[in-house]
Amino acid sequence: AKPEVISFDPEGEGVVWQAWSHREQRLITGEIELQRMDAGKVAQSVWLNLKPGESPPTAPPSTPQPDPVVTPPVTPPVTPPPRGSPPSATPPASGERRVSSIAELRAAIAGGHRTLVLAAGTHDLGSSSITLPRGTRLRGEGMERTVIAATQRQDYALKIGSDVQVRDLTLDGSRGQSTTAAGVEIKGEGVVLERVGVVGWASSGVWSPGVAGLLIRDCHFRGNGRTMNHQVYLASNVRAVRIVGNEFWGREAEMAIKLRTRMDGAGSLSDILIAGNVIHDPTGYEDAIGIDNPAHKPGTIRDVAIVGNTLRLDRTRKLK
Repeated sequence: AKPEVISFDPEGEGVVWQAWSHREQRLITGEIELQRMDAGKVAQSVWLNLKPGESPPTAPPSTPQPDPVVTPPVTPPVTPPPRGSPPSATPPASGERRVSSIAELRAAIAGGHRTLVLAAGTHDLGSSSITLPRGTRLRGEGMERTVIAATQRQDYALKIGSDVQVRDLTLDGSRGQSTTAAGVEIKGEGVVLERVGVVGWASSGVWSPGVAGLLIRDCHFRGNGRTMNHQVYLASNVRAVRIVGNEFWGREAEMAIKLRTRMDGAGSLSDILIAGNVIHDPTGYEDAIGIDNPAHKPGTIRDVAIVGNTLRLDRTRKLK
């Protein structure tokens, strides 16, 4: 008897069939592994009780027996195996280029290296920003061990494009001279800042004039925004942003976190989560967290959640 296909998943790699065996007088159920084959062709090509090299029977048995009424067993649906593991947020160690100075870091980036480790130590940023092009993965050896320090005038420590991840280091702007400098400028999509310290930048700690797909997690912000700005400031068409598990110190900034629908022209905020952050000594802020939608040219705000944040009236813990 030909088998009947009872479950087929073209995206998986299996087909479940069942058929009544006249020889064994029972219903047989089985599974065949395949890759993207048509269910009908599979059903026509599978026969029961055949030895290797045998062909299917061309005629029914000489004394056919009536098929009894059989209630097929309930067969659970086929669950296809996972197609590989999801990509890890942390890049693999293989292929990393280790550098021990900002000069080496700039040279490695210019040479096309995109997975970089900056050694522990305090590194002078120099007179210009570090631009991280698409696909760069930069990490230090610990937020309090790898420090990029600004001692001269510049606009930003890091200028970040799309698909860039920065981890385990500190950007220290407290020694710089510029009153317009910010720690990080983001112009792109799919950016991760994780376990990054951002300290003492006159303008914002993190600034973006429009970003999609941004994760800021487990970072420390202290003393940024002393020129009437904010520790984290995102404006104009901001979407798919997660600001979670960070800590903020300092009373210089207007706000710890500010999101604005627009700078020039129409803008929007959508799919935003601000959760689990701790804002220390918030009494100096105009607002600890602010959502700004200018009345004269309002934008659109959709799916913004601010949950589980803590305002803590102490100054006992500071980032070194």
